[in-house]
Amino acid sequence: MSRTTTNKGYLQQLTNEYKYYVKAAKSDSDVINQAALIQQLEDSGEWTTEASEELITLARRYGVFFLRNALAIAEAMEIEDGELGF
Repeated sequence: MSRTTTNKGYLQQLTNEYKYYVKAAKSDSDVINQAALIQQLEDSGEWTTEASEELITLARRYGVFFLRNALAIAEAMEIEDGELGF
């Protein structure tokens, strides 16, 4: 099993980290500036531009319900890193 996803504390820590990035990328009108979010993911999260864009696309396209199920099945299948190699 994946050492990262089975640890609930790790997932909460990661969620809190991303909440910080999103908050930093929001404008005064509470709109998320995608370029600023990508920059946060690159600078603080150490993601590449391509991976940052893909993360945001997945979140927007599928949302929490679908992605938490994808996380669970990836965990069950023991898939740590997917085929795209991010």
